[in-house]
Amino acid sequence: DVARSQYAVDGTGVTACAISDSVDELAQLQATGELPGDVFVLPGQAGVGTSEGTALLEIIHDLAPGASLGFARAGPNAAVMAANIRALRLAGCDVIIDDAYFLTEPVFQPGVIGQAIDDVVADGAIYVTAAGNFFNLDAGLSGVWEGLFTATALPPLLVGAGIAAHDFGGTAMTRVTTDGACCRFPFSLQWANPSGQAADDLDLFLLSPGLTAVLDASTTVQDGDDDALEILLSAADRTNAHLVVVKFSGNDVYFHLNTNGSLLSIGTDRQSVGHGGSLQQISVGAVGVHTLGPGAAFVGGAANPPEFYSSDGFRRVFFDRSGNPLGARMADVRRGVGGVELLTPEVLAADRVSTTTTQWQTFRGTSASAPHVAAMAALYRQRFPQATADQFRQALIDHAIDTGTPGFDRTAGGGIAMMPEMLAGDFRFEDSFEDPAPR
Repeated sequence: DVARSQYAVDGTGVTACAISDSVDELAQLQATGELPGDVFVLPGQAGVGTSEGTALLEIIHDLAPGASLGFARAGPNAAVMAANIRALRLAGCDVIIDDAYFLTEPVFQPGVIGQAIDDVVADGAIYVTAAGNFFNLDAGLSGVWEGLFTATALPPLLVGAGIAAHDFGGTAMTRVTTDGACCRFPFSLQWANPSGQAADDLDLFLLSPGLTAVLDASTTVQDGDDDALEILLSAADRTNAHLVVVKFSGNDVYFHLNTNGSLLSIGTDRQSVGHGGSLQQISVGAVGVHTLGPGAAFVGGAANPPEFYSSDGFRRVFFDRSGNPLGARMADVRRGVGGVELLTPEVLAADRVSTTTTQWQTFRGTSASAPHVAAMAALYRQRFPQATADQFRQALIDHAIDTGTPGFDRTAGGGIAMMPEMLAGDFRFEDSFEDPAPR
């Protein structure tokens, strides 16, 4: 309200579009006046689901009521989402926000979605995504392990299954302490080989709590023309089971093991999902409005910490979209040397907010946070029409209120995004922000 009244902006002239599961309740919310009657939906792409898309659009409309709105579904696969990103841009979307990702998206290289994001940003759009709700190490919680494979002896059950197991720190396994702490999704393993060119062969095993049985295994062959990906699809309760990463052949490589919502006894940071290989997305974490008193504003610091479930960063990208190594030789990149460090998430924004969409009346998670930043982008683009996505990113970070660990950090990024401060002063296009936002 302060930003809109002080700077006479409401998003007019800007089109903000959301990508999520569906807009099942769109007509209902238009009839009650919660959403405008002219929301554009890509033909055939309304989706069917929980109507989370209308919740995203409600938040954008509440903060930027003058902005035009659009929507397309995220699924059913990455190729459809990538096509919808491009189609929304062609339809005139200046700001695009999503709260979806696919387990098969490469984490170390732009996949089809990451490529689409980078392309629409190069064409002038601002792209915002949710960081994810899979916890952060600063809260003492982790469901991910990322780092260089270090060889140790195979557990007795797996003798003969490969050359060596990964040493998690004096042990060849990490235990699933809480299965489905967020959501019960498949477990995934990726490593630093280019997509479609993986020659190093890792496998993933799930052992029973008593180490008496192999509960599940993913042993896809990688021999030079495959994806560096293994997925455990078991739907059984995996609490207290043990994950083992096995090298079947090839080199010791940098890898990313992700439980996608469960918790591990031995974990690391670098959980943030979004679309890990995109260099141009703006990733948003969550800070709860429950930390505020009635009518109060965010002040940062210990008073407004990141949500314990807000996924942390940072992210590493080792390959360009064609699979070429970034910043080092292929042999070094495979071991985690070189690449591009993406300092993401960039900022936090509010969650635990209210919408009138039936299943999202109290909207928690980074899916609720990201549309706040999308609305900010609409207001910013109205006031500064020539501003680029990088300039908007830098303004977000420069004017955020620090919280969590002091300084730019892996969970809060630059801090809590603040709109009025971003709109102050005169924007000079020719300055082009010579010190760009850290990526």
